Amino acid sequence: LGCVHAALGRDVRLAAKERRSELRDAESVFADVIAADPRHFRAHHGRAAALEALDLAEQADAAYRTCISIEPRYAPCWIGLGQMNIDDGFHNLGLAVLEQGVEVNPDNAQIWHGLGRARLGLGDTPRAVVALEKA
Repeated sequence: LGCVHAALGRDVRLAAKERRSELRDAESVFADVIAADPRHFRAHHGRAAALEALDLAEQADAAYRTCISIEPRYAPCWIGLGQMNIDDGFHNLGLAVLEQGVEVNPDNAQIWHGLGRARLGLGDTPRAVVALEKA
């Protein structure tokens, strides 16, 4: 149910007020799942993504980091946290998160791809190519 609300919260065909309402509902559903099972890393990821979309970066950061602490091999949280920081203008922090993600998971193509995309987006083409080749 949280995933449905989150998807609706990103649907550009809905009015902004409706999208925010769906995102708040998604965050609430994921919070309920976490209350029942605090180690449910996918719920922490869903909550983090909803909080990020609601422009609640500090809370999203904490949720992403909780997800990573529970399941450090889960690539979407490394990528989400890194990209959120880059999007918010904290380029060095975002790259550091993604670099740490590939250190922890050197065989994970998703994280290498996320690092490559981030470097490419920041204009670091040579290092982007290296990361994307490792993906």
